[in-house]
Amino acid sequence: MKNLKIKKWTLFVIIIFLFFTIWFFPEPKYVDMSMESLPVKIRDNQISFLTANLGNSNLRCQKYFWKLCIPEVERRITEEISNLQPDIVVFQEILSSPLCEESGFHDNGVCELNSRMQSEQISRLLGEGYTIVCDSNQHMQCIGVKSKFARVLDCPLDCVCMNGRTIPIIENCNQNFTIFAVSIETKNQKQIDLVNVHLNSRSDTCREKMFVELFNPQNEILVNSEILIAGDFNIDLYKSNKQSSIVIEQLLLTKKDFHMHEVLDDDFEPITTFQFGPYQRTLDYIFSNFLIGEVVALGASDKTIRLDGGSGMDHTALFGVFEIIEDQ
Repeated sequence: MKNLKIKKWTLFVIIIFLFFTIWFFPEPKYVDMSMESLPVKIRDNQISFLTANLGNSNLRCQKYFWKLCIPEVERRITEEISNLQPDIVVFQEILSSPLCEESGFHDNGVCELNSRMQSEQISRLLGEGYTIVCDSNQHMQCIGVKSKFARVLDCPLDCVCMNGRTIPIIENCNQNFTIFAVSIETKNQKQIDLVNVHLNSRSDTCREKMFVELFNPQNEILVNSEILIAGDFNIDLYKSNKQSSIVIEQLLLTKKDFHMHEVLDDDFEPITTFQFGPYQRTLDYIFSNFLIGEVVALGASDKTIRLDGGSGMDHTALFGVFEIIEDQ
């Protein structure tokens, strides 16, 4: 009888685990498996742009700090990026080789791929023809620029550099979150700052301190007047009244006259970019002070496909096509 009770409790635990797995990690839903609503680049002076938090809340990725740890998901994302051919990508939650080495992971997953292929995950995702810069801190946030589109300053053509201009480490804040910038020069010799934002997910104080450091002139993160900022802000700027959202809004509006490139549904409501069970928020954003254009949320906007092909990422990727405002 004792063994029977143990088996019953084991079965109960398994059922509860499966329930919460289904509840907290549901299969993403989207409208249509086509790309009919995708913005299209039709002129050379336009900019195609992709930003995404590539992390995976699948329990298999827990020990990898929820980074993109599953090779099959990496493969599907690589295929979609190849189809989109963005001029610029801004990614968070890359599973970098330094992170694998520091954590001692050398299994048959992404870390093993990094080691066996002697390549970074970000290089496999983008393929040939991109110059890539990652943050100088943990190298888990990266920016890729198509070499035919623009030259990345301070990084050789088609190389991977770990020297992004990164904000200082904030004391008592998780170092896995950071902000960094790179400068590019387009074919018409216009210099632009690209900023990758990944704010702290749990501490509002840390979020505020991080964003303030971006605009601190002593850090020299921003060096050009025309700036594109994108990434995972880890706070819903539409709904939150926390101090960090107030500070972010004030800095963007007062410092450089930024505007948000909004992603709205048919009812002109902001599209959710992150869902964890019943928790739904808009956490991913694109801001600029010199661009106009259209943005969609891949897999959430009508007739678009998820960047991961259906499942594997816990955020929704944003894709847009922009052009420079004429009076800039």
